[in-house]
Amino acid sequence: MLCGPAKTEAEAYISFYRLGLGDECKERVGSLFFKHGYIFPGKWSGAANNTWSPEKNKAYFNPVIIHVLKHGFFQTATSLGSLYINKFTLYDNKREIPKAILALAATGIYAALSEFQNGTREKLQFSGNSYAKTYNTHMALLAKLESERTAVYHI
Repeated sequence: MLCGPAKTEAEAYISFYRLGLGDECKERVGSLFFKHGYIFPGKWSGAANNTWSPEKNKAYFNPVIIHVLKHGFFQTATSLGSLYINKFTLYDNKREIPKAILALAATGIYAALSEFQNGTREKLQFSGNSYAKTYNTHMALLAKLESERTAVYHI
């Protein structure tokens, strides 16, 4: 299943966000969802230390995204990304991760975080139908980043 590795690997590394328990967890997930903060590296700040302060110039460079990509799509020679790497677009003599895979990784993280949005974990099914809107949002964000901030997009 194409979606599987994205959420499975996100679940394995979700502790990076230090969500806490109960109300703290609920507030932190809400803060990570605000303007898709979870796609950026950042740190907790604010009076209650429950506000995610993202490094806005580093979209899609959050360590969780890097983990999901590496372990979900490139871990072995038979992983999806590894199998098709020769078909990836070249930019400055380097292979770029396709927007579709990057958007899927970010969507997997969103799905893993969604399980904690009420303060405790509630297992949710991860499927294309249930998270299509989130995936499409990431595809649009990546297209905008590529067209408006080409130098940042091609890092």
